[in-house]
Amino acid sequence: MLLRTYIPQAPLSDFVDFFWFFQGYSPPHSKELALPDGSIELVINLREDKIKLFDREYKDPLRTYGRSVICGPHSEYFIIDTSTETTVLGVHFKPGGIYPFFKMPVNELHNIHVSLDALWGSRAHDLREMLLLSKTVEDKFQILEESLIKLASRPLIRHPAVNFALIEFMSLPHNRPR
Repeated sequence: MLLRTYIPQAPLSDFVDFFWFFQGYSPPHSKELALPDGSIELVINLREDKIKLFDREYKDPLRTYGRSVICGPHSEYFIIDTSTETTVLGVHFKPGGIYPFFKMPVNELHNIHVSLDALWGSRAHDLREMLLLSKTVEDKFQILEESLIKLASRPLIRHPAVNFALIEFMSLPHNRPR
């Protein structure tokens, strides 16, 4: 299995923790539990034309999304169908980092997944096609970085409220280095 990560350059690095890529992932199980951590991920399946997730309450046992999906901040676990995700590329956003890229409020993404096609339209399809045509993982990261900058619907400047909240959070006693 190949696993690679990449930290984008500024100004994108103020919004994105890292990009990740894995290829050849074939676990012995077909379902994987994703524990909540409050983060937001953009996931692009480069092998199959769909992403499958299981409803945690099994009311609708399998939900199929397009080729790419936004995983909103979760406070509950969800289940991933790993049988179709052998080559996947993703973006792990920093707190408040999704703000410039989507016009919808983050609270509307709480505990849900949304097809990237529904949010970006044909631009999501175009991005995936460029990624599929690229030869190396480094090229994929470069394309993703350039595309995110172009897709920003707001200036790549962190909202002052997010800066304030992060500074305050980091100054709490349990967050200080020991």
